[in-house]
Amino acid sequence: MITSASAAALTAPAVWAEEEEVERIEVTGSRIKRADIEGASPVSVITAEQLQATGIVKVSDALQQLSAAQGGITTAVNNGGDGKLSVDLRGLGAKRTLILVNGRRFVNSGTGADNSVDLNNIPVSMVKRIEVLKDGASAVYGSDAIAGVINVITKNDFEGFEFSAQYGETTEGDGDEYELSATFGSNFDKGNVVVNVGYYNRGEVRQGDRSFSQCPLAENADGTYCAGSANSIGMGAFVNGSEGLAIGSDGNFFGYIGDTKVTDPNSEDPDATTYEIFDQAGTAIGFLSDDGVSAYEPWLQFEPGGDGSSSDKGYHPFTSADRYNYAAVSYLSTPAERANFSVNGTYEFNDDLRFISENSFVWRHSNQQMAPQPINYTLNNWTLPADYPYAQNYTFLPDGITAGTINPVTGEAVTGQDLLWPLRRMTEVGPRIFEQTVYTWRTVVGFEGTLADEWMWGVSYMAGRNDAKDVSHNYINMDRVVKSVTDNCEGVSPDGTGNSPDAPCINYFGEGSLTPDDVKYIAYTDQGTGFNQQEIIEAHIAGDAFELPAGAVGIAAGIEHRRESAGFQPDALTVAGLGSGNAQDPTSGRYDVSEAFVEFAIPVVADAGFIENFDVEAAVRYSDYSTFGNDTNYKIGATLRTAGGLMLRSVASTAFRAPTVSELFGGQSDSYENYADPCSNADANATVKANCIADGVTPGTPQQNQQTRAKVGGNPDLQAETADTFTVGLVYEPTFIENLSMTIDYYDIEIEDAISNVDVNTKVNVCYNDANGGVDGTGTFCSDIGRDAVGQIDGVIATLENVANIQTSGLDFNVAYNFDAAGLEWRVDYESTYLLEYDFTPYAGADPFDYVGQVFSSGGSYVEWKHSFNAAVRGDSWSFNYQMRYLEGLDRFEADPGNPKLGDSTDAVMYHDISGSYFINDYVTVTAGIDNLFDEEPPYVTNGIDGNTDTYTYDVLGSRWYVQTIVKF
Repeated sequence: MITSASAAALTAPAVWAEEEEVERIEVTGSRIKRADIEGASPVSVITAEQLQATGIVKVSDALQQLSAAQGGITTAVNNGGDGKLSVDLRGLGAKRTLILVNGRRFVNSGTGADNSVDLNNIPVSMVKRIEVLKDGASAVYGSDAIAGVINVITKNDFEGFEFSAQYGETTEGDGDEYELSATFGSNFDKGNVVVNVGYYNRGEVRQGDRSFSQCPLAENADGTYCAGSANSIGMGAFVNGSEGLAIGSDGNFFGYIGDTKVTDPNSEDPDATTYEIFDQAGTAIGFLSDDGVSAYEPWLQFEPGGDGSSSDKGYHPFTSADRYNYAAVSYLSTPAERANFSVNGTYEFNDDLRFISENSFVWRHSNQQMAPQPINYTLNNWTLPADYPYAQNYTFLPDGITAGTINPVTGEAVTGQDLLWPLRRMTEVGPRIFEQTVYTWRTVVGFEGTLADEWMWGVSYMAGRNDAKDVSHNYINMDRVVKSVTDNCEGVSPDGTGNSPDAPCINYFGEGSLTPDDVKYIAYTDQGTGFNQQEIIEAHIAGDAFELPAGAVGIAAGIEHRRESAGFQPDALTVAGLGSGNAQDPTSGRYDVSEAFVEFAIPVVADAGFIENFDVEAAVRYSDYSTFGNDTNYKIGATLRTAGGLMLRSVASTAFRAPTVSELFGGQSDSYENYADPCSNADANATVKANCIADGVTPGTPQQNQQTRAKVGGNPDLQAETADTFTVGLVYEPTFIENLSMTIDYYDIEIEDAISNVDVNTKVNVCYNDANGGVDGTGTFCSDIGRDAVGQIDGVIATLENVANIQTSGLDFNVAYNFDAAGLEWRVDYESTYLLEYDFTPYAGADPFDYVGQVFSSGGSYVEWKHSFNAAVRGDSWSFNYQMRYLEGLDRFEADPGNPKLGDSTDAVMYHDISGSYFINDYVTVTAGIDNLFDEEPPYVTNGIDGNTDTYTYDVLGSRWYVQTIVKF
């Protein structure tokens, strides 16, 4: 576990390093080099020594443990994951955190047309330090720097050879993880070169391997129990045909249903009607609304055999024991492997000119695994026709009723053959396996130098590209599934006679009924390909412009041109809409941006008694995009230093995020979504009724379909998200306690025109409750809705839009203290973030959602209080580290106060990690450690879709150990 130190803590020499001559350096958040690295914006630093001492082998692990981070994609994200790793500062999403490497952008990466950087592409063994700017910085860096900036500084002056090997696994004996790396560096008369190679491998852990995740949990009066999916092995189904029968709550025949409706005596609504029930003699004996009595639509589970011969009927009433445990084969921690190679170098032509080059290549292969695909009448609109031959082997009637029995009221014969609404888990096909192979390369070439010994300049070209193959195994071709119960079944008898192995009529009744030829016919491997590409050319200059009484005015200016290209090509079956889900069009597009910036550092007061320094910072950046147009962002900041070690700092700035290629040009497709037509409600309010009438629809007109077509996907008309950010803080470094630093910073971020989408049902209801609503009205969302000639809603545009607003604020605390005691060297760090506010407003006029202290069943949370503490001690030949991370308890966002659940709130969680190193000699260091020392399990979250918890927030692996050896010479 990592705690970061504020930049203030690094202004004093570290107790484990020799003092160095102070030099002017560039710190993240400014292009101007200065001697004092603590500026107006709060910056935290993670060093390579911290990463090594705590066994961190993934940059994402270090960043996700920062108190300012609210989740991010982890190795435990299986459902919806693609092997990518990210960090989410302030809970604003990874796409609103800018990732830099050595002060330059890194290409977005993943499986294609991605919105953020994959942190797999930055190997820990190449990291010198990581600087985390917790402030908006678009005036300095441009788009995406809303929540903050993460700048990874790589080794550029390394000399010698370093080999590192680390292996670890959980105390359950699984989840093995190992890394090998080698770094070589050499300084020569004219420059330096650093070469790094590495290999990383991580093993799987399945949800079935842990007690808290071994099955999907549901709740009853006695607590939680193992539940599962109604899409069962061998198929479950509702009988749909024998509508003339009524059945009691005991599952037995109750009576015959009449053919006309009567007033319902059991309803409080005087207008409610129902059907009357009769006995064999035609005497009325009750109503369908009577407790426990309903039309005969039993839920059946089919038994192995496929022909009704396995028992008296070949099926039995569906029970909870028949539900399918989809968790057992799903991954709790996903496997991956990675290989990386990088070369960085410099060559000095003379004292005023040098050549720079950065080159990296990363190969990644990752997997996720989920239960076999379900097919059913709701997800895939899959039904079995009445003449399906294999259904003739069954009679779907309750005990005591035989085919041909006459309903004495209607005079119609009960056949029991008008069939099924099926729900089936395709276990014969096997689990769904998702596989990504990703290649990412990046190269930077440029020149840097000085002019007149004062001005530092640079010009560089950067190119990066990410190519990926995204493969999904054991998908189901739904077009062939439909044919396998319709066209292919012509001339096929109930015993399978007449069937063809090339175009089979497939028997779906019972476990194991599908043959290898059947599986071959309906299963397919889905393969998509994607890419991201980035090219940047930039030039900059910085130096001291002129002198003021308080010191020199620093200035930095530059220009930049950037091109972003991306695309994703889905599988042909997916494009055609014949695969496992809705049709999806390809994504392809690019945009260009030209930018110019200028930045100032102005000393106003120096050495004026109690005030040691008062400095002002200012920056402005102009951006011209080929897509949405131009944008200008500014920054104004100030620092006031006083005698006694106190500093007050503050920054006000604007920031923005340009829409990405996938948001602009993402393939559009039709999705069919549930909704309720306001015009179908005869008792709607006056505004709704008036809008319906204006549309030519009579209020109370029945809604013919519960779903409507929604157009989803990218939107080329998107504009940039804009933000206002503000920070103010105190830094205290008391002169009477050496190497002690304390900081407190307040932040406030408001994002307008955030890119999001609004669901169909919300759009329809908002429109018709607007005084200017209706399909021809000017009310909110009304232009996105259409009706057909008979007044039914016929399509809603639900693509991405600039509709949302996000407001968040909080406090950051940091204490760092280095000291000597008892002949030993000590370091203590404490870091905390308190989330004061996080309001998400989905569209203008909507009530905001308060996310503070909330956890979502679908994953992700907004922890109100996060604390981390680190204590380290070092002797002559050894060191020891203790780390603690505390997450305050959460409340489930979806909780219903009228229907409380056990997992509606979680207790606070505290993780403890320990590690120790032994320095065998000057060349060899051995480190061992245990993370999650007390094997803390993640808390239960009701309806948590992955492992019954939140895999974005909590440690799911439990206690794990590691051993590391580093050899240097």
